[in-house]
Amino acid sequence: MFVIFISKCLGFIYRMQFMRIAGEEAVGLYMTAYPTFIFFISLIQLGIPIAISKLIAEYFAKRKVEHVSTIMKTAIKISAISIILFSPFVYFIIPYIAKVLLHNENLIFTLYISLFTIPIVVFSSLIKAYLQGLAKIAPTAWAQLLEQLVRIGLIVVLLPYFIYESPAVTAAAAMGITAIGEIFSLIFLAYFYKRSSKTFKKGNSSGSFAKPIFNIALPSAGSKLFGTFTWFLEPIIFLKALTVSGLAAGAATTLYGIISGVHIPLLLFPAFIPAALAIVLIPAVSSAMASSNYTLVNKRVTHSLRLSSLIGCLAASVFFLHGDELTMLLFHLEENRGYMKILAPIFYFYYIQSPLHSILQALDEAKAAMMNSIYGGIGKLFILFFLASQPSIQEKGAIIPIGFGVLITSFLHIASI
Repeated sequence: MFVIFISKCLGFIYRMQFMRIAGEEAVGLYMTAYPTFIFFISLIQLGIPIAISKLIAEYFAKRKVEHVSTIMKTAIKISAISIILFSPFVYFIIPYIAKVLLHNENLIFTLYISLFTIPIVVFSSLIKAYLQGLAKIAPTAWAQLLEQLVRIGLIVVLLPYFIYESPAVTAAAAMGITAIGEIFSLIFLAYFYKRSSKTFKKGNSSGSFAKPIFNIALPSAGSKLFGTFTWFLEPIIFLKALTVSGLAAGAATTLYGIISGVHIPLLLFPAFIPAALAIVLIPAVSSAMASSNYTLVNKRVTHSLRLSSLIGCLAASVFFLHGDELTMLLFHLEENRGYMKILAPIFYFYYIQSPLHSILQALDEAKAAMMNSIYGGIGKLFILFFLASQPSIQEKGAIIPIGFGVLITSFLHIASI
């Protein structure tokens, strides 16, 4: 909880400085490009970090430590091949995504810089998975905090030199700062990886672990790809619907940046407590289920949902009453749009969503949890296009579906449990 809280605070400071220095239009461009960046990462990663973490934990527990370094080397080779194969495809498709799907050619430069950031993120994720498999959580937490500190420092020191250029250049510079933060994180993690790998013997066979890696990686990659793909589609449908309703493409991009870069992060800030609970709930509920102690299962589920509900009520109340004023005070927004009064009551259900998701996983209902999230994502996209394309409501029609997706997923989780 402490690590997530510190990380949230630093991320919050970063977004505040970014909005104040870069302005609404540049933030809009950056936040519109960001889901595409995350989708590219999921496409190139192929779910390998999850497989690495699981396999290394299993072999380490079985004292077959001679396989640990071989698994990691195999994963690095697979990831390098994936980068070489997919990067040219991504490079040539970027102009199409920016001009045709996102309706803004100013995004091209930002997306190109994100492409060069992807290999850094991929190798950082491999080392994080390796360390997590060995139950060495501290280095990964410190790496995340270091990355945030570097980004905050560079936003304050370097970004002001780019604001006199166009918003497209400012957004691209911000993506470059993200890349530099990832480089510092990778160097930090590489030090711990090198120190840790010296303690393991070299494996006997180099290529024998490709099959077990893919057996775990590909199914998890499919699930993650769908999630990131719906997020990738969100700004596309958002911008398309608003342009259909008569709003200019530039104004629609700025609006998306304000919602996804200001309002949503502010609403998600108190979620560090439910997020920490969600991590603890999986082993807590699983162990109680394994011993058939259903009284303890109910007790742990009830306690976690009560605490999450209390946090949700407090957060939703504060944001409903003062959320719009906070966005103007902290992020220097030019006008009070009233979006927080629409979103705050609905986001109560978001604060209980992550514990509900973990409870389902602990009850061996991971498929139900995934399908509930898929239904929520698809429902959000359909309602988004339908409402946002209505000229009479425009912006409000783009806000309501975000809450609609939260409601669908949360209610389906409750029904499944």
